[in-house]
Amino acid sequence: MGNATPLTTSAGLFMVQPPPGWSLDKTHNNPFYFLRPGDTYKKARILMYIHVQRLDFPLMKAVENDNKDFANSCKESRIEELPNPAILEAGCERKAQVFHCDRSNGPWVDLATKISIGGLLVNVVLSADNDAEIAQYKHDYEFLLKHLSLAAQ
Repeated sequence: MGNATPLTTSAGLFMVQPPPGWSLDKTHNNPFYFLRPGDTYKKARILMYIHVQRLDFPLMKAVENDNKDFANSCKESRIEELPNPAILEAGCERKAQVFHCDRSNGPWVDLATKISIGGLLVNVVLSADNDAEIAQYKHDYEFLLKHLSLAAQ
């Protein structure tokens, strides 16, 4: 990773290389937001983020909990299961899903991969208004997954 950026959390240090054209928003810390040129966190319609937290139970329990929380927060919702993507930390358990929320004040879609690594849960998310935008930036999202590594705990 030639242009790796450190992400420091209380649980560990991660190294990540943002996709070409994306940059780390230095105003937020865990979640770490990545933005396209000219975007700000408050005005971005499309963003990627990484959120790190302790994982005190199996990954699938974390997935179940997130699915329940999502269903409770968005009544008009659906979750699509995806094949697990390639990641740099290839030996780690992971789960990929797409969350669709069809709210009256505007829909949104999250492409999310949960990764269990070293007792931590790493959520890597691409968030957009619709499936077409997710498809447009999926290559950048996959780049981020392939350029993310736990450096120290």
